[in-house]
Formats: sequence, structure tokens, C-alpha cells
Amino acid sequence: TTTTTTPTTTTTTTTAYYSPGCVHGDMSVVSGDEYSSTYTVSNIFIPGNANNAYWLSENYKKATFVLNLGCQLRFDGIELVNTNNRGVGDRSTKRFRLSVSQSQAGPWQNVLETTLENSQKQVAPLPLQQIDLKAEVTGQFLKFELLEWYGLSGGLQYFDIR
Repeated sequence: TTTTTTPTTTTTTTTAYYSPGCVHGDMSVVSGDEYSSTYTVSNIFIPGNANNAYWLSENYKKATFVLNLGCQLRFDGIELVNTNNRGVGDRSTKRFRLSVSQSQAGPWQNVLETTLENSQKQVAPLPLQQIDLKAEVTGQFLKFELLEWYGLSGGLQYFDIR
């Protein structure tokens, strides 16, 4: 925040990409559909974690997870690593929708719907994909909806905003 005062006016300009006291990386899971307790949504926060833990949805079912970013954050893209179930090659995220909200209760603004390449036969380590949003958005809550998948279901090895 910059404040400029002259004898007749006071001008305050604020440029904030996050709330005071908020640190990028304060993300937490609000809710999430999961294949089992081994493949939880919280696994997607750890970069380079592809061989140890990741998130998988239940077989043949759409899935959703909601993240709390910890505060209002402004961002214009995401980065993710798809899954192939640690080389088993039986699943991969195909199409998903991303929405943002100021509140956990909504309303939700759709900010991205896209299709990923089939990663079932890709060799580890799977590539980090950076995906731009059409416009910069601000929100505290993020909803990821798995709409279609390759194989048995979808999942992610890593996810973050940028």
C-alpha cells in the first residue's frame, strides 16, 4: 500500500496479490472424493512426490475436491502433473473444470475447463503442465471437478496455482 498526501488530497494505492499474513502454500483440503485413504487429495501438494503418493478418484466416477487457499489469492494459471497410477497405466485425468470462490459456500465462478493428454503410457517422471487461465482471478476457495478420464479413473500427482 502506498499513501501520498498533498495539501488538498490523499491518494492510497493498494497492490496486493494476497491478504496480509497469507503465504502462498497455506493450502488445505476442505473436501474431496478419493479412491482410498492411501490416495488422498492432500498428496497433490508435494512437488516431486510422483513415486510416493498421489490423488486418485474412485473407479468409473466423476470426482471433486475443494481447496482452501488460506486467504484471497490472485492468480492466472495452474500447474499440475497428471497421473498414470505410478506406472500401472490404468488411469489418467482427461477433462476437468476449475472454479474459484470467495466463500466455501459459493457462488462458484468457472475459470477453466480443459482436456489433458492421456498419461497412461507415459514414462515417469510425468511432465509438469502449466496451464494459463483466460483471465486473472481472485479467490480463497478452488474447486477441481474431474469430468472425464482415461482408463479406470483420474487423478493427479501434483497441483498448484501460479
